[in-house]
Amino acid sequence: ISALATRIGINPYGDARYVDNDGTTSFTETGLSLRVSAQGQITLQLSQQDAQFSSASTGAADRIEAARRLLTRLTGGSWGDARVYLQRYETDGDTAVCTFGYYLAGVEVAPQQGGIEIRFSGNQIVFASILCRTYTLQTQAAALLPAAQAAACLERGSALRLLYAEDGAGGLQIGWRTEEKEAAS
Repeated sequence: ISALATRIGINPYGDARYVDNDGTTSFTETGLSLRVSAQGQITLQLSQQDAQFSSASTGAADRIEAARRLLTRLTGGSWGDARVYLQRYETDGDTAVCTFGYYLAGVEVAPQQGGIEIRFSGNQIVFASILCRTYTLQTQAAALLPAAQAAACLERGSALRLLYAEDGAGGLQIGWRTEEKEAAS
């Protein structure tokens, strides 16, 4: 946690460090706060301009690249066998949100809580929430209903997708998830 704070320019040994009873470590600097929970949730908030947390422009490609750089900086790029991919980029006026997700062997991983979200105001990152995880692919076979059989159980207007889900013991279970398709207007 101290190394993480140092990587983003916070003195981890100063008076601005606080550890809650639940193990969450918080750091505050002028215009910047960092929280790291014992469960791996990293939260970064910025209240003033800081060039190290800015994109080159307000264009989608520049914002996404700045979000990827920050994500790698905060996690060290240590995701084990998993990869992190952009899932959604949304804009509303001068603000934008980049949402990323973990994928293991090409299959999305649905964490029990949290995820990865980086918000912009203009070209400035103002908030990042990252559930830091490392996943390892096992060679153990999993029993899974074939796609055609699983699809036969769907309600009309639903979609089927394969995904890993975190269980309470820190492992992953693979299975099918059904989702309602959005109605076309």
